[in-house]
Amino acid sequence: TLSLTARAATLAQARAQAYAAARLITWPEGFYRTDIAAKAMEA
Repeated sequence: TLSLTARAATLAQARAQAYAAARLITWPEGFYRTDIAAKAMEA
């Protein structure tokens, strides 16, 4: 398990930064969720 976080002025910015960082990490059969903070973004 690998945890990754990001901080920014807005949730949208933090989410974008976290996913940008996640795309830089590769490992065999690795994956990451794409729904993180999706509900909060809808509110």
